[in-house]
Amino acid sequence: MKYEPSLDGVRAISVLLVMTYHFDFNAWGHVGVDIFFVLSGFLITTILIRQRHQGLGHYLLVFYERRTLRIFPLYYGYLLVLAIGFVAIGRPLGFDTNWPYLFTYTVNFAHLDPDWFPSAFYGHLWSLSVEEQFYLLWPLLIYFLSPKASKVLMLVLLVACPLIRVAGGMLLSDIAPRIDALGSLPPLQAVEAFDNLPVSCWDAFAAGALIHVAGLRTKSRTFWFWYVGILAAATVALGSSLLSARGVRTDYAPGELMTAVLDDRAIGFSLRNLWIVCILTAALEWSPLRNALSTRPLVLVGRISYGVYVFHWPIMIPFRRMLAYEPLSPEGLLVFALYSATVIGVAYVSYRWFETWFQRWKLPYAEPAARSLDDSMES
Repeated sequence: MKYEPSLDGVRAISVLLVMTYHFDFNAWGHVGVDIFFVLSGFLITTILIRQRHQGLGHYLLVFYERRTLRIFPLYYGYLLVLAIGFVAIGRPLGFDTNWPYLFTYTVNFAHLDPDWFPSAFYGHLWSLSVEEQFYLLWPLLIYFLSPKASKVLMLVLLVACPLIRVAGGMLLSDIAPRIDALGSLPPLQAVEAFDNLPVSCWDAFAAGALIHVAGLRTKSRTFWFWYVGILAAATVALGSSLLSARGVRTDYAPGELMTAVLDDRAIGFSLRNLWIVCILTAALEWSPLRNALSTRPLVLVGRISYGVYVFHWPIMIPFRRMLAYEPLSPEGLLVFALYSATVIGVAYVSYRWFETWFQRWKLPYAEPAARSLDDSMES
């Protein structure tokens, strides 16, 4: 599989969804994180399957060496800056007790700790922890499972994870108190923290993996007609069920149904993942969408999206504190444009003169197709 610039376009849309969500422009920024998970499941699984003919030692060495050089420098460089800031001025608050979670990629577990101190400087790193934990086990599963067993695993995860989310939500919703967060972050309930654990998120990676494992890119139009039709029916049914539980109305507007599904952490998360599979496949195979996502501005933002994600929260803090604005007002749009330019500029500098220095040391893949595909993993 050659490098696909449209996937960088998808990545750009995803990180912009997150940024606009945190800037109070939309209520569905979490969908951007969902897209990252599904996309990662597709790309990682494709690379691993094409390399598993190698010996296990070399297979794991190359994979982890390349992932480490791509992810660790920026992540730990950012944490080092936070540590220096804390020693110098005592900010960010809570760093002295939270640092073990940050340096071990377990921020998603820290949300269940009553002593966890949320901070806008590092609260968003939970998703990177989920991603890193995915890297720990997935290569071994792909290496040792047969193609048929791999499909079974993906299907099991697609069924088991939403059931776990439902059961976990029922058990935890009344247990933990709400935790006041710093700045503009919302209070957090235990049920929300549970949703950040690997067992609650892995069906997103499994959904992305199915694009390759089940050969979805080569499926017929008839298959996709039924796929979209069934998925749409399930989405309407779930949205109607969620809304009916809140009142007696039955004439729901499409926007209400969509919002209900987008906000649902259990089954709604599963349906979102399956819609994202459809979108990713279209981004690869449907020329109009592929071309639209392959425009140079989107590809540029997509390639530096890792840095955009890491830096967007800390850069937002001074903007929120120094500039007053109303979301979607002319002033708000102007502030967002200035903020976005700052984030993208910082992320570009980091990518161009810091992150790429480490990438030159990557070990080569044995499979040429995987080397090309790895260009799409710059996230």
